[in-house]
Amino acid sequence: MARTDSVFESLDSETIIPNDPNGKDLWLAGSNKHLNFGGTDSGDSGYGIRDNAGAMEFKNSAGAWGGIGGGASTFVRSETIVIAAYNSLDTTDADHICTGTADEVVINNAINQIATTGGTLKLMEGNYTIDSSVVMASGVQLIGSGFGTILTGTVASMVIITAGATENWSVSSLKLRSLDGTHTASYGIRCTDTVSRIKITDCCFGEETDATSKITRAFGGYPNKSISYAKVTNNWNYHGYFLSNLSGFFQGLVTGNTHIGGLFFGAAGNINQCDISDNYIFVNPSVNDNAIVGASGLNSSVVSNNYIYGYGNTPAAGSALYFKGTDGSTITSNTLVLWDSDALVIEDYGANTIVTNNSFFRIDETTGNTYSCIVLGKDGGVTNCVVTGNIVYSPNAHKPKYGIIENHADSNYNLIANNSINGTGTADILTVGASTQVLNNLTISFDYPDRKVITKKNTSGGALAAGDVVILKAVATGDEVTTTTSGGDSKVLGMVVAAINDNAFGQIQTLGKTTALKVDGTADIAIGDFLSCFTTAKIAKKASAGETAFAIALEAYTTNDSAGIIDALLITPRTV
Repeated sequence: MARTDSVFESLDSETIIPNDPNGKDLWLAGSNKHLNFGGTDSGDSGYGIRDNAGAMEFKNSAGAWGGIGGGASTFVRSETIVIAAYNSLDTTDADHICTGTADEVVINNAINQIATTGGTLKLMEGNYTIDSSVVMASGVQLIGSGFGTILTGTVASMVIITAGATENWSVSSLKLRSLDGTHTASYGIRCTDTVSRIKITDCCFGEETDATSKITRAFGGYPNKSISYAKVTNNWNYHGYFLSNLSGFFQGLVTGNTHIGGLFFGAAGNINQCDISDNYIFVNPSVNDNAIVGASGLNSSVVSNNYIYGYGNTPAAGSALYFKGTDGSTITSNTLVLWDSDALVIEDYGANTIVTNNSFFRIDETTGNTYSCIVLGKDGGVTNCVVTGNIVYSPNAHKPKYGIIENHADSNYNLIANNSINGTGTADILTVGASTQVLNNLTISFDYPDRKVITKKNTSGGALAAGDVVILKAVATGDEVTTTTSGGDSKVLGMVVAAINDNAFGQIQTLGKTTALKVDGTADIAIGDFLSCFTTAKIAKKASAGETAFAIALEAYTTNDSAGIIDALLITPRTV
């Protein structure tokens, strides 16, 4: 049926066409109308499309009426806006064209246009002059056309891209740089408030061959404001810092970035539940800085497969990896080369961290015998850490002081095992913790015997003190120790590490060097003598032929009493 104004006409019983060659809408006046197909049925009995009190529904020939969907009232397609630079090669498809002066005005207007619903802002190739900050909004994806899309900051100490309290935005596929050495931008991208769920990927900060183009900090935060769920991936940074001024960085991914400059990653607050991996890091010696820093902790995070290089013949002077407190983290498979300071430092009561399969090459090469490769504790002790499978190699004349060192009196309960250390100045391994275990290390420059500590229950009937000699008690569980007055007792197990109350569990050293073994000097003890149980409980003595020895004296004691405390090497018990 045709409309009364003859815009439509019926050619036959099956076809309706518009009279107007430009075409017109087919308008069904009123509400609750049907557009039926295929047969003589009409209204609800037909099939097709209907208006059911404002809700559009459809029905197949053998089906029932059902909703089509929410329509524009509940779904809005995200918008895409294309902006061209003043010198873009082809501006045909551009929605807006910049002039080359204060181009952030055009960009910010476009961001504001899509800020409510979210959308994509596409920057074509070309040069964009930024005199004031581009301001990101939630839900906006700012995408360049590769490194040919260049945003140049023209004002000294400016922020090229900034974001307040926002989420779900991204910046990708563009280059940010400073105009010249007298107009150095403070930040490429800076978050001035708490942000989450953001992505910075495939961007370039500065120019490799032009140091005057550097940005002081490629990406940064604001005091007391955290960044969470951020992905910072596959970026390039030249000359400046990369990620810095971060108060807290949570649930983040920093991977696949290439950095040639100063500090790569620095957080004044916690690094929590993050993955920092597969980055290529060259730290310029002139900046005298670290590579990766967690100044308030590295918690439940992974730092892995990073290549960290001290850059040239003069290594950098800050620790490559520095974490002031760790908990539940893994530092693995990193390669550290040419570093003129302590290479990996965990301090200030860090704990429960695995340091494994890292390689340290030519550390402390400039001065020698001053810095170490792995340092457990400086301002505070480090406990319950596993240091295993690491390689230290320094072939030149200047070598690191220690391969692995517990450097604070409170460092204890660590496991140092299966490391290969070749080339140190003072010692391959140095421990201070009485309960730290050292096992199966390949030490080439200096020998460091295994040190084994086990946990047993004291059922001797009284308290035990550090240095007391104990034997294994004959019980079915095999987990108890006691004392003996039988000289040369064959069940001797080792020496108490620290005080153990009666009927309490504590630690017994069975292998390795000690400075606390209690001895009797009635039979003079010389360096190298085997030691066995004395007839006074808890005391060792010079072993006689046929007795079971459990230690070798490293210090003489000849006084006729049981008050001696000497250095000794605990060994697997054997008959002498």
